[in-house]
Amino acid sequence: AVYDLNLPSDSDILTFPVLHILVKAACHLLRGGTPEVISKRVESIQVAHRLRPLLEEDAIRGHVVYVDRFGNLITDITQSLFREVRKERDFTIQLRTGKTRISKLAIHYSDVAEGERLALCNNNGHLEIAINKGAPGSGGGASQLFGLRKGDLILILFHGRTHRQNDIQS
Repeated sequence: AVYDLNLPSDSDILTFPVLHILVKAACHLLRGGTPEVISKRVESIQVAHRLRPLLEEDAIRGHVVYVDRFGNLITDITQSLFREVRKERDFTIQLRTGKTRISKLAIHYSDVAEGERLALCNNNGHLEIAINKGAPGSGGGASQLFGLRKGDLILILFHGRTHRQNDIQS
C-alpha cells in the first residue's frame, strides 16, 4: 500500500526536512501505530518517466527533478557523477539563459551571504541550487528567482585544468 504522510517537520534543517518526518512515521509504526493515523492511503499512483543527465566530455546536462517548499532546485546530478565528469577542472553551472552562473560548490547555505545564489550537494548526494534564506516571503527561492521548474535544464560546463581545493569538499 502507498500512503501520503501528513506529519509536520519539527526541524529547521533545510537540506532534507522530509528526513525528520520519516523518522517520526517510523517511530509511530514501530510502537504499533497504524498508517491511517499519520497518513492518508493513496488509491492510485502515476508512474513518471525519470529524466537522466546527459553526459558530454566537457559538460553535464541535468534537470531539475524536484522543487522543495523553499524553492530550492534539486537536480538529477549526483555528487559522484559531478566528480567523475569534472576531473578536477573548473566549472560553471549555467541557469536558464546562461546569464546566471555559479562556479563554486558550497558546503552549507551560510557559506554565501543572505540572498546570494549557491550550489551544494545535499544530504541525498544530489546537486541543489538555492538562495541563502531566499524562501518565498523572503524575496523568493531559487525556483522563483531563476524561473526554473521541475524538468528544466541545468547545464554544467567544465573547462581548464586548474583545481582549487576549496571549490568542492567531500
